[in-house]
Formats: sequence, structure tokens, C-alpha cells
Amino acid sequence: MLGPPEPYLESEARNENSIVLKLTYGETSFLLTGDAEDDQEAHLVERYGEQLQATVLKAGHHGSASSTSGELLDAVDPQRVIISSAYDSQYGHPSL
Repeated sequence: MLGPPEPYLESEARNENSIVLKLTYGETSFLLTGDAEDDQEAHLVERYGEQLQATVLKAGHHGSASSTSGELLDAVDPQRVIISSAYDSQYGHPSL
């Protein structure tokens, strides 16, 4: 479990304090970022760096523009990225 950070970021911002999990089975690993956005992603990269590397990344906050930064992608270096979002999302997710 890599998140939420302690102490919480932006104490009332639930997305920035989302649960972040890294699961590893053999040589395959998954980084599940929940609804993490830019501040928590920056915290993860700063704190864990190369430890974030994973085979599969679940994009943060349904692929919104405030998530899955270039810095996070560089640190994780995934082979695949999965976006969990409704078809024709009312929030415009994922952001392309």
C-alpha cells in the first residue's frame, strides 16, 4: 500500500488521498492509483521513484486531465495502461 500519504495531502481532498496499491505476482505487477490526482502522483514519484515500475498501470481518476502525469508514466514505465471510465462520461473522462 503506497497511499494515501501520511499526513494527508490537502486534508479535505479525497481524490488526492486515494488508496494506491501495487500488486506483484511473479514478474507481473499492477499499480492501482484509485482517484489520485497530480499532487498525490508527485508525492508518489518523489517518495518511491523506480519502485513504482509496473507492468500494468490503472490510470488515475478515470483518465482525467488532472491525473496520470508524464512524470508518473516515466516512473512506472508500464507496458499497458487501463482506464476505468463510463462510456460517454458526463465528466469528460477520459481526457485525451
